[in-house]
Amino acid sequence: MPFVQGSAIDKAMKGSIDERMSLVHLAVTEHYGSPLNIVATFEDHVLAFNEDKKLLKISYNVNEAGDFEVVKSAPSKAIPVIEDENVHVHVAKELKRITKRMMEGKKVERTQVRELAALTKKDESYWMSDILAKMDESCGETDWFRMYEANIERIRTSLHGRIRKIEESVPKTQYGKIAKDKLGSFDKEMAESLAVISGLFEGYASFCSVLSFDEKQEFLGAVRESLVVEAQAIVGLLGKAEKLMGQSEISQVAEAHDKMADRARTMALVSAYIKGKAQPNDKE
Repeated sequence: MPFVQGSAIDKAMKGSIDERMSLVHLAVTEHYGSPLNIVATFEDHVLAFNEDKKLLKISYNVNEAGDFEVVKSAPSKAIPVIEDENVHVHVAKELKRITKRMMEGKKVERTQVRELAALTKKDESYWMSDILAKMDESCGETDWFRMYEANIERIRTSLHGRIRKIEESVPKTQYGKIAKDKLGSFDKEMAESLAVISGLFEGYASFCSVLSFDEKQEFLGAVRESLVVEAQAIVGLLGKAEKLMGQSEISQVAEAHDKMADRARTMALVSAYIKGKAQPNDKE
């Protein structure tokens, strides 16, 4: 059986692109002394991920001795790096883009579909309509809201003189009433308002979670728990809605913004009310 000597292959590779690339990779790896994932090699630099998954542009040259050496390195944005907390946003945007291409009769690369399939999670929401539907579901006839509706006059009377101050932190702009053809120019303003509302719900959850009630107030304990669970759910959903919001979804998000602002005002009143009924707590 014929064979080829390894030394003959080495000799044939002298001066080749393959040899140059091997020597460059060796010089770069030895310079760093830590694992590198070199993904692209150019005439004067390489792109490589370090052990912290950060992309670097590592420049090199040939020194007086004829050896390759690293001269500098710097962070690079040549290859987008998707952080864990933004994976669902990336998947959602890519699914939307691929779906649009398919509907237009354009070709979609199989590698794109495989990549997204590997990142897709069964219980995650990737469409704005799903997120808004979950938001509506979270804001249903929950224990705390039923209690409010059944005792509106009593609650508002007990908070007389304080209601305006309690509600004043909630954004008042109703974006759902702005004409759709003009709403696009308010996207940044609305995103900021969504962030404020999200912060309020997060505050209600934190504020109420430390309240305690005696055995005779067991119902208020259930009200508190219901309020905290809903507030925490809304915080997560608002965060996703804000990140996924594009011009095509802006009118839907505007309506959701107004609903959540109204819900936040009601939750602010109930939070203040049940605080007045709670037992003294050193954690407050």
